[in-house]
Amino acid sequence: MSVALLPRSTSNTSHSDSNSFCDNNEDLVNQMNHQEEDNQSLDTISVLSKSAKLKQQTVLQLFEKSASYDDGGERHVAITQSLVFMIIKDNLPLSCVEKEGLKQFVHVACPRYKLPSRFKVTDLIEQRYSTTKAILINHLQETRYLTMSSDIVTITNSTRSFLIITVHFLNVADESLNSCCLTAHYMTEGHTGEYIKDCFENITSDFSIDKSKIVNFSTDNGSNMVAAVNLFLGTKKRIPCVAHTINLIIDGVLKNNTNFSNLADQIKRIVTYFKHSVSASDELRSEQLAEGKKEGQILMLIQAVSTRWNSCLDMMERFLKLSSIVAKILASRTKNNVPDMVATSQLTILRDLVTLLGPFKIVTEDLSAEKYVTASLVIPLTNLLKQEIEQTKTSTAIGVSVQNDLLKVLSFFRMQMDHFLTFLPANA
Repeated sequence: MSVALLPRSTSNTSHSDSNSFCDNNEDLVNQMNHQEEDNQSLDTISVLSKSAKLKQQTVLQLFEKSASYDDGGERHVAITQSLVFMIIKDNLPLSCVEKEGLKQFVHVACPRYKLPSRFKVTDLIEQRYSTTKAILINHLQETRYLTMSSDIVTITNSTRSFLIITVHFLNVADESLNSCCLTAHYMTEGHTGEYIKDCFENITSDFSIDKSKIVNFSTDNGSNMVAAVNLFLGTKKRIPCVAHTINLIIDGVLKNNTNFSNLADQIKRIVTYFKHSVSASDELRSEQLAEGKKEGQILMLIQAVSTRWNSCLDMMERFLKLSSIVAKILASRTKNNVPDMVATSQLTILRDLVTLLGPFKIVTEDLSAEKYVTASLVIPLTNLLKQEIEQTKTSTAIGVSVQNDLLKVLSFFRMQMDHFLTFLPANA
């Protein structure tokens, strides 16, 4: 049927029809191309009509935008102030503006911006301090009540001491609790109560703080700090640092237990050995990698520091986690200076002590906050702490002994806190 419908023609006719078909096909392609060009033209007109609605910048605006990156320009000032904030907030060295890495980053991120010198940054930080101090003084003058806290910090390497004073107050605008370190005052004389009182006087005067606004003053239990606050504000205005007092309680209980002291000294010797032995530390790391831990998950032993809260507990917890590996490494060494590994029975004692001391660490951290009031938490947390220690099950004689001693001192501590908190003013 399809063959019958084909036209009969000669070869010439067939050739002519073929050319005609080709011409028609070319016309069709050209027509499609013209249609596509028309569509593209319509799209272009649509885009141009939309862009025409946008406000085109003038030559003057372009020059102003470029000039804003010059020294003193709007963008230059904004970026420089942000740089100063970063250095202050992250405690970076002033020389960071001279480092090649930061220069390269700024060149890629903002080629028009030129980094200031370290001397310029120093001047800007001093200006920022003066401005911030003026704002703080204004806030302190607007608030009705203040509380303060203070401590003495000694730099071990330089044997220099600084008196740190922090003020706590409610922001009048949003009623948020704010804490601000007023100063780290370099102490040039003996740390007597009279000298510290004079420092308090000078610092509060420098920040225009009215002493009548100070509701209470929190310090540690050092006799010089107690005397300084009594001379500065009178009696019944000082509150002992509860977190510091709790750590004194723990230290007193543990030091009075000879068995614990001997065990702690033995663990310290092992930790010291690993800290001083590169090969032992490398082996400790290799054993953990062999167990499937990744490099970022490797644990090392922690040394207890007498001035750092909860560091003894941290040392014992980490030692228990690594005890099997530590025992294996110590057993493989034959040198005379290798310390003896803790016995299995002593590890059981360690577990009891870690269980007993763990809640004290939690309470210490909860009472060391700055964004919420902690005085009202002292009594409830003390009651919960005592309840937790009473319910703790110990399996060793030393554990039972430490548990009983902790309960005794907690009862005394509770009565002591009742005494101090009773004398707080009603508006505190």
